[in-house]
Amino acid sequence: MAEVSLEVLSRYRANLEVEAQDLKKLCQLTSQTLTVAGNELIQNFDLAVGCKKHRINLQRLRCAEKTQDHVQKLEIENAELQTTVQKQAGKIEQLQKNLLRTKLSEDDKEQLKKYIELKQSLENSLDQEKKKNSELEKEITRFKKPLKMTRRKLNEYKNGELSFHGDLKTNQTEMDIQINMLKHKIDDLTAELESASSKDLHLDAKNQVLREELLSMKGMQKKCEKLETNKKKLEQEVVHLRSHIEMNMIEHSEVEQYKREIEERARQDLVEKLKAVGLIQAASQENLEQLKEKNNASIRIQMELRIKDLESELSKVKTLQEDSRKAELEKYKQLYLVELEVRKSLEGKLDKTHERLAVISTKLEVEKEQNKSLLGIRSSRPVLEPPCVGNFNNPLVLNGNLTPRANVGFSTSIPRPSNNSMETYLT
Repeated sequence: MAEVSLEVLSRYRANLEVEAQDLKKLCQLTSQTLTVAGNELIQNFDLAVGCKKHRINLQRLRCAEKTQDHVQKLEIENAELQTTVQKQAGKIEQLQKNLLRTKLSEDDKEQLKKYIELKQSLENSLDQEKKKNSELEKEITRFKKPLKMTRRKLNEYKNGELSFHGDLKTNQTEMDIQINMLKHKIDDLTAELESASSKDLHLDAKNQVLREELLSMKGMQKKCEKLETNKKKLEQEVVHLRSHIEMNMIEHSEVEQYKREIEERARQDLVEKLKAVGLIQAASQENLEQLKEKNNASIRIQMELRIKDLESELSKVKTLQEDSRKAELEKYKQLYLVELEVRKSLEGKLDKTHERLAVISTKLEVEKEQNKSLLGIRSSRPVLEPPCVGNFNNPLVLNGNLTPRANVGFSTSIPRPSNNSMETYLT
């Protein structure tokens, strides 16, 4: 959010600078246009005094409209700047609200304190439990030594490795007493060991719970530290944004003052130029009639010269048009003659092709008639018997290779003109 607000402020500052430069350029342009308009009025005064009043009135109206438009533009820009400043102020208020939201409330602080106290108490209880664990471990080690001794003695007694001095009966009673004592001690030690091991397990479970709580407390502490760092950063950004806004407000006030000064200067220049125009108009009214006559005479001379020039240009254009028309007519005639020659040559070729087609058609009809006559002769001719009638073992008879049939096949095999030969003949 802070980076975005800084970027927005930098863009806003750049936009303000650009707008100030545009305003300067506009003021310069207005002054230039006003000076140019005055110069044009003075220069065109000698050429067209008759239309002077109308032009002066038009220029006055245009200048007034331009100044009004310029003033309206400046007012619009001022309103836009005010809206942008209001937007920036709203953004700053939102940032401050976000900061206030991120700030820890009193309840959160109390909860934090409680969490810290809980953490300290848990750490103290952890230390105490660790101490108890170490003491219990020491006690267990202390009990383990006599247990080992008693077990050794029991083993020695069972194996018969004990050396008895004196009478066996008295020693046996003493040994029974000692064994009973040792058994009681062993039972007590085992009970203490079991209680110590159960306590140890309970303490381990407690330690695990305390460690988990410690880890959660550490996570909470890290979150609190992050929140505090974010809070500090946001406070620094707010201070930075306030300084930026103050600078922008100062620049905006300077720009408004500069705009007012420019508007006042433009108005003063307009008033002075209008006064000068009025004086020039009063002086020009005296010499209006003389200048009108001179102007009319010069206009007449110019119009006559212009008419003569136009007449000469018209005659030139007419001659050029006639020449171009003649050239085009000759060109079209030549093209027409060429087309006639081409048509004649094409007609001759067509006649030749028609003649060839007629010859070919007659030939085809003759060939068809010949084929028909040959077919009629073949059908009317009697079938000759073979020389060896009744001899079925002759292979010639079975194969049907008879001479008359061969002659008939030869007579029918008259060559017919193909389509390809027809096309080649036509070409």
